[in-house]
Amino acid sequence: SSGINAEYGDVTSFPTIFYLRGGERKLFSETRSSLNMFKFIEVNEQDPVLQISQADLEDVIASTDLAIVGEFSDAANSKWFKLLAWNLGYSSFYHVEESTKDRITVYSQHEGKPKQRVISDLTEKDKVEELVKKYRRPYVIPFSREAHLLTFEIKDRSLSVLLFHDHAEEGSEERLAQFGMAARAYQNDCTFVEMDMANGYVKMFTNFFGVKTADLPIVYLADTSKQSENLAKTKDITESGVAQLIEDFLAGTAETSAPKKEAEDELPEDWESRSLKYLTSDNFVSYVTTPERAVLVMVHKESCPHCVKMKPIWEDLAEKYKEHPTLKVAELKSSNVAQIKDLTVQKVPTILFYPTQTGSDLSTAVEYEGDRTLKGVEEFIFTQLSKNKDEL
Repeated sequence: SSGINAEYGDVTSFPTIFYLRGGERKLFSETRSSLNMFKFIEVNEQDPVLQISQADLEDVIASTDLAIVGEFSDAANSKWFKLLAWNLGYSSFYHVEESTKDRITVYSQHEGKPKQRVISDLTEKDKVEELVKKYRRPYVIPFSREAHLLTFEIKDRSLSVLLFHDHAEEGSEERLAQFGMAARAYQNDCTFVEMDMANGYVKMFTNFFGVKTADLPIVYLADTSKQSENLAKTKDITESGVAQLIEDFLAGTAETSAPKKEAEDELPEDWESRSLKYLTSDNFVSYVTTPERAVLVMVHKESCPHCVKMKPIWEDLAEKYKEHPTLKVAELKSSNVAQIKDLTVQKVPTILFYPTQTGSDLSTAVEYEGDRTLKGVEEFIFTQLSKNKDEL
């Protein structure tokens, strides 16, 4: 890890898995299973650019909503274009063979409007990459698991305008059209995103904004820069209403609030009688270091989508092992971590197994790094309990 950090400087959790290609890297971010890793390798081994002839170009443009077409007389530019396509991870890149030109053209038909953007100055590769990212995006991005990276990929674009609504609801198309007109006017300032509440992946993010069904439809403007995490909102989902929200926010006159934070954590009176033990900074150390028990604890955050997905599994585990003679299943909100000496958590959810007879040493914890599934965690439990028994 010291060597990797010397070169990249931003590896914060372990294990971290990269695919390296031409000096560029792609992070493996799926559940760590052999099947997912094989898929990850297979996708990244493929040629990211489709070779076409000049005669094929017209058919390609007519048959797709997005085509990013490279024409190069310089082999170095051709090689860089292939690396760019791989790095951005989308299958819309085409290379016209035997061309005498050096340019990239983005053909798009987003929102049903044909566009052609030509980038002929290829000298500043970082600038070209940002232009390709910008030109290939629709004015309003429908948020999904697949579009997650596309939504937030442009550097120095910290303002996101998000429309939370039910796309299947009557009147949604007109609402989206009004939102789209605002997006066209402010596309250089903000990223515009449709958050369709019928999409299960979208629902995982609603807790962060505090969005409830009764609030819909509603637009949030979020500043996600490192300097601030401010939110502004409006129920006026017209072109002028969204524009006014943006103008007020940019001028510093919009009414803003911080994202929803976890409530002050108090220890419930019945915490120990619950199947899922409730831990806070007040009882964590004493509970996980009591000699006669082993403790499996999940550190989580209510606004974390992965934690939300893991919560039902954790509750099932707690119920299943509630009569176990030594193992107890517990949860700890991440807001408590800073108050617990010698407890270091770099990501959420983090799953830790504390074996029996640890004394007061929290460093004996074993972190679970497998699949976030009931089966995966149970296999981990079996392994750790067997190991703990052997050591005793």
